[in-house]
Amino acid sequence: MSPDELLLVLPAAEVAGVMAALDAALAGDHALVVDVSDMRAVFDVSGARAGQVLAKLSPTDFAGLAEDALRRTRLGQVACGIWAVAGGYRVIGFRSVADYIAGVLSAAAKPGSQLDPR
Repeated sequence: MSPDELLLVLPAAEVAGVMAALDAALAGDHALVVDVSDMRAVFDVSGARAGQVLAKLSPTDFAGLAEDALRRTRLGQVACGIWAVAGGYRVIGFRSVADYIAGVLSAAAKPGSQLDPR
């Protein structure tokens, strides 16, 4: 997510084991391992125009974002991560603003939408 922050995406059943392994591996280093699963909301934006929908809301070059790349940016007025996945993008935002994210994504995806990203 940033030069000193990693977001690991894995099955829920593996979280405790991975956290324990990371805590052990990082013992003695300045590090914090935290499960942020309940803090995040995830939205999938897919289809031929997925990049165009997101471009209405984010100052990101989606054409230059390779598959499996992640960009930390903003979507409208909120911070998020946008992950390029097969067939589209996965938007990862704070659960506290999930309704806002759903609303702006829906508005931007409507045919003929002139939603201004500013």
